[in-house]
Amino acid sequence: KQKKQPAMQLHRSWWVTAVAIVHLLLGSFIIVIVTGALLEFPLFKGPNHPINPNNKEIEFVVHSLSNVFELFLNVAFMVFLAIIVVLGVLGLLAGYGLIKRRQWGRILSLVLAVLSGLLVAMFIKSFDPRLLGQTLFYGFYSVFNFVILLNPRFAAEFE
Repeated sequence: KQKKQPAMQLHRSWWVTAVAIVHLLLGSFIIVIVTGALLEFPLFKGPNHPINPNNKEIEFVVHSLSNVFELFLNVAFMVFLAIIVVLGVLGLLAGYGLIKRRQWGRILSLVLAVLSGLLVAMFIKSFDPRLLGQTLFYGFYSVFNFVILLNPRFAAEFE
Protein backbone atom coordinates (compact mmCIF):
# COMPACT_ATOMS: atom_id res chain seq x y z
CA LYS A 1 0.00 0.00 0.00
CA GLN A 2 1.15 3.48 -0.79
CA LYS A 3 0.87 6.14 1.84
CA LYS A 4 -0.89 9.32 0.89
CA GLN A 5 1.43 12.24 0.61
CA PRO A 6 0.37 15.17 2.80
CA ALA A 7 -1.05 18.06 0.85
CA MET A 8 1.40 20.86 0.28
CA GLN A 9 0.72 23.58 2.77
CA LEU A 10 0.74 27.09 1.40
CA HIS A 11 2.42 29.82 3.35
CA ARG A 12 -0.13 31.94 5.18
CA SER A 13 0.82 35.52 4.47
CA TRP A 14 0.75 38.15 7.16
CA TRP A 15 -0.93 40.60 4.76
CA VAL A 16 -4.09 38.52 4.39
CA THR A 17 -4.17 38.09 8.16
CA ALA A 18 -3.84 41.88 8.52
CA VAL A 19 -6.88 42.39 6.26
CA ALA A 20 -8.76 39.84 8.38
CA ILE A 21 -7.83 41.68 11.59
CA VAL A 22 -9.02 44.98 10.11
CA HIS A 23 -12.37 43.37 9.24
CA LEU A 24 -12.71 41.87 12.72
CA LEU A 25 -11.86 45.14 14.46
CA LEU A 26 -14.03 47.32 12.23
CA GLY A 27 -16.98 44.91 12.40
CA SER A 28 -16.73 44.73 16.21
CA PHE A 29 -16.46 48.51 16.50
CA ILE A 30 -19.50 49.06 14.29
CA ILE A 31 -21.59 46.53 16.21
CA VAL A 32 -20.67 47.94 19.64
CA ILE A 33 -21.17 51.61 18.71
CA VAL A 34 -24.37 51.19 16.71
CA THR A 35 -25.93 48.71 19.13
CA GLY A 36 -25.27 51.23 21.89
CA ALA A 37 -26.98 53.90 19.82
CA LEU A 38 -29.94 51.60 19.17
CA LEU A 39 -30.33 50.88 22.88
CA GLU A 40 -30.17 54.57 23.80
CA PHE A 41 -32.42 55.83 21.00
CA PRO A 42 -35.93 56.69 22.21
CA LEU A 43 -38.37 55.37 19.63
CA PHE A 44 -41.40 57.31 20.85
CA LYS A 45 -40.58 60.75 22.22
CA GLY A 46 -43.81 62.62 21.56
CA PRO A 47 -43.97 66.18 20.25
CA ASN A 48 -41.83 68.69 22.08
CA HIS A 49 -43.30 71.87 20.63
CA PRO A 50 -46.09 74.05 22.07
CA ILE A 51 -49.39 74.22 20.19
CA ASN A 52 -51.95 77.01 20.40
CA PRO A 53 -54.16 75.82 23.29
CA ASN A 54 -57.19 77.81 22.07
CA ASN A 55 -57.90 75.70 18.96
CA LYS A 56 -58.35 72.03 19.93
CA GLU A 57 -59.06 70.80 16.37
CA ILE A 58 -55.85 72.24 14.96
CA GLU A 59 -53.98 70.94 17.99
CA PHE A 60 -55.30 67.42 17.37
CA VAL A 61 -54.40 67.48 13.66
CA VAL A 62 -50.93 68.93 14.26
CA HIS A 63 -50.23 66.47 17.08
CA SER A 64 -51.40 63.57 14.93
CA LEU A 65 -49.32 64.59 11.94
CA SER A 66 -46.25 65.32 14.02
CA ASN A 67 -46.59 61.96 15.79
CA VAL A 68 -46.88 60.10 12.46
CA PHE A 69 -43.95 62.00 10.97
CA GLU A 70 -41.84 61.50 14.10
CA LEU A 71 -42.69 57.81 14.15
CA PHE A 72 -41.68 57.51 10.47
CA LEU A 73 -38.34 59.26 11.13
CA ASN A 74 -37.67 57.11 14.20
CA VAL A 75 -38.41 53.87 12.36
CA ALA A 76 -36.33 54.97 9.34
CA PHE A 77 -33.41 55.79 11.63
CA MET A 78 -33.73 52.45 13.43
CA VAL A 79 -33.76 50.58 10.09
CA PHE A 80 -30.68 52.53 8.99
CA LEU A 81 -28.85 51.60 12.21
CA ALA A 82 -29.94 47.96 11.85
CA ILE A 83 -28.49 47.87 8.32
CA ILE A 84 -25.20 49.20 9.68
CA VAL A 85 -25.20 46.46 12.35
CA VAL A 86 -25.74 43.86 9.61
CA LEU A 87 -22.73 45.31 7.76
CA GLY A 88 -20.73 45.00 10.98
CA VAL A 89 -21.72 41.34 11.30
CA LEU A 90 -20.75 40.79 7.65
CA GLY A 91 -17.38 42.37 8.46
CA LEU A 92 -16.90 39.88 11.30
CA LEU A 93 -17.84 37.01 9.01
CA ALA A 94 -15.45 38.27 6.33
CA GLY A 95 -12.64 38.48 8.88
CA TYR A 96 -13.33 34.93 10.06
CA GLY A 97 -13.44 33.68 6.45
CA LEU A 98 -10.11 35.38 5.71
CA ILE A 99 -8.44 33.90 8.77
CA LYS A 100 -9.64 30.43 7.71
CA ARG A 101 -8.61 31.24 4.10
CA ARG A 102 -12.08 30.54 2.73
CA GLN A 103 -12.97 31.81 -0.74
CA TRP A 104 -16.34 33.12 0.51
CA GLY A 105 -14.47 35.27 3.06
CA ARG A 106 -12.35 36.76 0.31
CA ILE A 107 -15.41 37.47 -1.86
CA LEU A 108 -17.33 38.99 1.07
CA SER A 109 -14.32 41.18 1.90
CA LEU A 110 -14.17 42.43 -1.67
CA VAL A 111 -17.92 43.17 -1.65
CA LEU A 112 -17.51 45.16 1.58
CA ALA A 113 -14.57 47.01 0.01
CA VAL A 114 -16.76 47.94 -2.97
CA LEU A 115 -19.47 49.24 -0.61
CA SER A 116 -16.81 51.19 1.25
CA GLY A 117 -15.57 52.64 -2.04
CA LEU A 118 -19.11 53.77 -2.88
CA LEU A 119 -19.29 55.44 0.54
CA VAL A 120 -16.03 57.25 -0.20
CA ALA A 121 -17.45 58.42 -3.53
CA MET A 122 -20.49 59.83 -1.71
CA PHE A 123 -18.22 61.57 0.82
CA ILE A 124 -16.14 63.09 -1.97
CA LYS A 125 -19.24 64.19 -3.87
CA SER A 126 -20.62 65.94 -0.78
CA PHE A 127 -17.33 67.86 -0.50
CA ASP A 128 -17.77 68.30 3.25
CA PRO A 129 -14.44 68.95 5.03
CA ARG A 130 -15.86 67.38 8.20
CA LEU A 131 -15.88 64.02 6.38
CA LEU A 132 -12.17 64.10 5.53
CA GLY A 133 -11.23 61.59 8.24
CA GLN A 134 -13.91 59.11 7.20
CA THR A 135 -13.05 59.59 3.54
CA LEU A 136 -9.37 58.82 4.13
CA PHE A 137 -10.11 55.86 6.44
CA TYR A 138 -12.64 54.14 4.17
CA GLY A 139 -10.59 54.97 1.09
CA PHE A 140 -7.53 53.33 2.64
CA TYR A 141 -9.69 50.39 3.77
CA SER A 142 -10.98 49.82 0.21
CA VAL A 143 -7.60 50.14 -1.46
CA PHE A 144 -5.94 47.91 1.17
CA ASN A 145 -8.55 45.19 0.56
CA PHE A 146 -8.23 45.36 -3.22
CA VAL A 147 -4.43 45.46 -3.30
CA ILE A 148 -4.04 42.47 -0.98
CA LEU A 149 -6.98 40.27 -1.93
CA LEU A 150 -6.68 40.71 -5.71
CA ASN A 151 -2.94 40.07 -5.74
CA PRO A 152 -2.41 36.65 -7.41
CA ARG A 153 0.19 35.64 -4.82
CA PHE A 154 -2.28 36.17 -1.96
CA ALA A 155 -5.32 34.95 -3.92
CA ALA A 156 -3.56 31.58 -4.25
CA GLU A 157 -3.98 31.08 -0.51
CA PHE A 158 -7.73 30.76 -1.05
CA GLU A 159 -7.74 28.13 -3.80
